Amino acid sequence: AIDEKSLDDTTGLGRWQNWQRRYYAQVIENLNAAGAKAIGLDITFTREQQGVSEDDLKTLLLDPSTALTTLKPYIAADIHPDDQALAATLTRYNNVVLAKYGIAPAETSEDFYRVSAEKATLKAFSDHATLGYIHLVPDDDSVIRKMLILLNRSDGNQDVLEENFTLRIVRKYFDSDPSSVSL
Repeated sequence: AIDEKSLDDTTGLGRWQNWQRRYYAQVIENLNAAGAKAIGLDITFTREQQGVSEDDLKTLLLDPSTALTTLKPYIAADIHPDDQALAATLTRYNNVVLAKYGIAPAETSEDFYRVSAEKATLKAFSDHATLGYIHLVPDDDSVIRKMLILLNRSDGNQDVLEENFTLRIVRKYFDSDPSSVSL
């Protein structure tokens, strides 16, 4: 869990939105080392990591002669080194669920909610992790009273039922097959 100490700028990592992806990779490594059966990161990774990591900046400030070796991974790589670290970690484990969300509601009713598009998770991550929707639909008074278990997503001419984030984590924990869903 992300707690107040983690968010503190002086003693922790600061705002979670600014955390380097290598920290998430390390969290996944640590949780798997502790025997986690399922790990859910309720974070959407829709953009590539930007800039030089804080750790590498500290290295550069302490020893400017390391500039070439420190910056080479940022210049030579197709994707940011922190994104590479997280993608590599996701490749090693099959128990991670990442969040995704739908956009552009196409149709709603009492029985279902359909979206015509979704905010894409980076391919380097979505290829190696299970994705689950975190889409919430408020009532007319803007209060959220229910959670969608399945979301109907338009995929071209075909509708696809997608499971929500929580259900995906439960399935990972119990090692159940998502194709066993029936309505």
